[in-house]
Amino acid sequence: MHHGWSALCAAVASAGIACASSIQVEASSDMRARVPRRVVVLPFEAASERVDLQAAELVTSRMLAELSEMKGLILISPVDVRVALETGEGDSRAILLRAFAPDAVLSGVVQRFEGRTSSAGDALGPASVAFEVRLDAPDGTRLWNGRYAERQRGLSEDLTALRRNWSRGFQWVAPERLARDGARALAMELGRSWSGAKEH
Repeated sequence: MHHGWSALCAAVASAGIACASSIQVEASSDMRARVPRRVVVLPFEAASERVDLQAAELVTSRMLAELSEMKGLILISPVDVRVALETGEGDSRAILLRAFAPDAVLSGVVQRFEGRTSSAGDALGPASVAFEVRLDAPDGTRLWNGRYAERQRGLSEDLTALRRNWSRGFQWVAPERLARDGARALAMELGRSWSGAKEH
């Protein structure tokens, strides 16, 4: 047991890699009172010009993939949303309500998506990703809000993320990996909020 721990510490020290991450979530009383089952997923937005549209699309797809694993949840994809908005008439919210009759609308904003990768896709340095996801009722009432932010940095800066770094082989990872991990973490938190709510 002691030898295994020593080996782990040695691997950590030689790699010199750690991560600083945070997840913040907030659920309203309305969220705890009912379980939305039919959810429209809007394309995530880029918070600034420093985040390109491809990054926003990737985070959207990661979040959609994680939510699709939840049983009993019907997701209206961003592709279907675009088609409805392009062919419908009137206010965007009214179009979506008429077309899909959702219980909730999920949207997001990508605030940071940074990292350098080689032509083979290998990470060349620390990555940094941050995005926010919100779930609103059809009338615009906020039901749930979650934010994920992670920035890889030297091990000497953060000794608290051994398990996460172990799963990543104590290596720099691409921002796409952080986006996947963030989407998974937020989907799990959203699922916990749903598990404590009542069916409607």
